[in-house]
Amino acid sequence: SLSPYHIEPSPLNRSGAANGILTGGNLSLTCALLGSKSDVDTRGKILFVEEVGEKLYRIDRMMGTLKRAGKLSALSGLLIGGLNEMVKGEPDFGHSAVDIIKSVVNEYSYPVAFEFPAGHFPENFPLIMGRKVRLEVGEKVLLRFVEKE
Repeated sequence: SLSPYHIEPSPLNRSGAANGILTGGNLSLTCALLGSKSDVDTRGKILFVEEVGEKLYRIDRMMGTLKRAGKLSALSGLLIGGLNEMVKGEPDFGHSAVDIIKSVVNEYSYPVAFEFPAGHFPENFPLIMGRKVRLEVGEKVLLRFVEKE
């Protein structure tokens, strides 16, 4: 059994607690699967998203696409991993990847944890997609894998 992950909180986080099946992964690939037989059902789930080397206007477009596809409205929680090597573009898009994500999910009330150490960098915590987890976002961020029932 995996030990729970205790992570220092980001000031960007939105507090709360949630249970759900962990799903998601790379933002570009999650968007590319929309409408296919591999499309991800996010209802009641905890969505994990990470990205590397992407232009910020594309982050904005992909997050907007997920929102319009109904993939963000019924989440139990949102876990944001590495957003590494983002490309501002010319002219500068004017918003960071974090700003974009915060804006897109602002109307929802589920907990959001930014800067989770999973994605494209050396400290990369393993995540088990399809596994039930407990996410607690507060003075610390706790991600606990729940034993199978």
